[in-house]
Amino acid sequence: MTPEDVRPIFGHDAKRERQRPVEIRDVAPGLWIWRLEHPHWKPGQGWDPIVACTCVESRGEVLVLDPLAPATNSTEVWQRLDSRPPTAIVVLKPDHVRDADLFVRRYHARAFGPRLFFRHDIPETELEWVDPGNRLPGGLVALYDGRGRNETPLWLPEQRALVFADALTARKANSMCGRRRGIRSERCQPYGRCSIFRSTT
Repeated sequence: MTPEDVRPIFGHDAKRERQRPVEIRDVAPGLWIWRLEHPHWKPGQGWDPIVACTCVESRGEVLVLDPLAPATNSTEVWQRLDSRPPTAIVVLKPDHVRDADLFVRRYHARAFGPRLFFRHDIPETELEWVDPGNRLPGGLVALYDGRGRNETPLWLPEQRALVFADALTARKANSMCGRRRGIRSERCQPYGRCSIFRSTT
């Protein structure tokens, strides 16, 4: 592995190296996140500077969702990922391309994502399309978010959890969790700009 393998695709490397320490949280067996400051965040953009990336292990597969590369000196995150290398990368939302290309290169993983992207934020990697109802590696199921495909939440069967890009971090959206029919929530809380909703049923 060379330094080229871990160089961020976008932003300035110097800013990455000045980032605050990355926070790691274990959510459930086989499900963890890392939280860090987005290098392109500026005040007044309407979203918080701290964003979250998700790693899930399911049925022999390891998937990272909306990954953003931490600084090269954030060894704990890289060691975790390297010890169980991702087999697939998934972009849940058109503006969450982030470092998908870097992770595809580093881990030689398959890549999945939406059909459309923003004009100036298109991955170099050709992603396999994710549509509602699709089953991804590990048995993850893509769902319809009810908001015109602004993002594609995933059902994680092993963890009995829903993962959203950031739909549930809005105050109004958070109140939806307890009203979802057929699912009793064990917990519904945002982890940075992503949300994980776990079911007890």
